[in-house]
Formats: sequence, structure tokens, C-alpha cells
Amino acid sequence: MYFIGLAVGAVFALAIYWLIKQNKQITWWQWLIAILATLALFAAVQHFYGSLAENDTKAAWVGMGIFGVIAVILGVVDWRLIAGNKEKA
Repeated sequence: MYFIGLAVGAVFALAIYWLIKQNKQITWWQWLIAILATLALFAAVQHFYGSLAENDTKAAWVGMGIFGVIAVILGVVDWRLIAGNKEKA
């Protein structure tokens, strides 16, 4: 299960590397949206596996859908906001 944290850390490291390479400037609220999207993704995975452990497959898929959609929407919105940012001077 710790591989999920390792994967998220690698994705954040690659994202920061990409931002530095593209010379993009990010505001604090764009970081906040990215963190909220990551937390929603963690909540989706945790709820899914927790519900499956209790043999409640319908709750697992419903919770995964709700938290997953929130994570995807926040992630896409943040990605579009960051992609539209101007480069640093």
C-alpha cells in the first residue's frame, strides 16, 4: 500500500520538474487545488479498498465514483489553470 505514496511523490516531483523546465509560475491557490485533488484521490482509493474489505462492493464503487469524479474535476481544472499561466519574467 505504501507504493501509492511513492507514486504520488514521484508524480509531484515530476510535476515540479516540468514546471521549472517550462518556467511556469504557480500561485498558492493552484497548489491548494492540486493538494485537494490529491486528497480526493486518496479518499477514493481508501474508501474503495475499505469497503471491499468489508464485502460491500456497491458502497465501494459509489464512493470511488464520487471521490474519483471530484479528484478528476479538480485535477483537470488545476491543470488548465497552470497550463494557461504566463511564464516567469
